[in-house]
Amino acid sequence: MTATHAGAADITQLPDLLHGQEREIFGDQAYWKEADRESFEARGVRYRVNRRPKANQPLNERWRMINRARSRTRARGEHPFRVVKHLWGFVKTRYRGLAKNLAERRRCLPGQPLPGPRRADAAGARCAL
Repeated sequence: MTATHAGAADITQLPDLLHGQEREIFGDQAYWKEADRESFEARGVRYRVNRRPKANQPLNERWRMINRARSRTRARGEHPFRVVKHLWGFVKTRYRGLAKNLAERRRCLPGQPLPGPRRADAAGARCAL
């Protein structure tokens, strides 16, 4: 888990998000890079990141349908994270500094069973911000 300032692009964090055992990688158009695609394909990883249209040239119908199918798959994988965020009160984050916000997430998210909505953890502290 990492935290960055708001000016850092998501694509710069991609290597930190991977563990090396991936078989497929899904992402939105912001993550598309041809160099990454070639690198992952050479390692046998299926690069399923939505394609971006080129400058002044929209995607053809085939690529729009492929992007749509990839987005549906990605949405199924992201839904559980939305549920957990809502259960633990992470809907709206108050900015208290990168170190403090990251420490709060690490305190609440170690490999513990999922608690119910706003239930206190073992130490009696709440995981809601």
